[in-house]
Amino acid sequence: MRVVGPERLVVIGATALTILIDVRYELADGRGTRDVDAVVRASDWEEFQLIRENLLAAGFTGAREVHRLYYRDVALDLIPYSPGLTPDAVLTWPDDTVMSALRLEEAFRCATPQRIADVTVPMVSVAGSVLLKFVSYSDRPYGRQRDVDDVLHALQPAPTSSAGRSTRWPRRVPGTSY
Repeated sequence: MRVVGPERLVVIGATALTILIDVRYELADGRGTRDVDAVVRASDWEEFQLIRENLLAAGFTGAREVHRLYYRDVALDLIPYSPGLTPDAVLTWPDDTVMSALRLEEAFRCATPQRIADVTVPMVSVAGSVLLKFVSYSDRPYGRQRDVDDVLHALQPAPTSSAGRSTRWPRRVPGTSY
């Protein structure tokens, strides 16, 4: 985190849902994931490359794909984002692959610090994760069944306490009257 800075990075994807739901509530029915998806603020491709180089210097290893790095045996998929880099909410990768950048700014806004082992990282909320899963699915609906599975998992009934209350969700939504 020191290399990138917590204000410039947010963890998204299945990892966020796994930590915020499955790990927190000791559930064993999540799909799991083999990588960590993260959005990093970069004003342009040169800055993204500099961030990547700094991560490599800090002990990450590179991969063939420009967005993929490894730390030990964990894959990190890094998505660059800034309004200037994503005109019309579209990110065009150097290989001309195109992906939606819709709602990535909201991911930063709703991120909260989450402790994972000895590291604290900003992580998108469950609601933000679900929103991003819909965006990802709409990008490539024929190849993203796992996004639908993740949304369905996030919407499953929560385990209940002995008092019959949900242990996954608060009794009231903070900042509301319901």
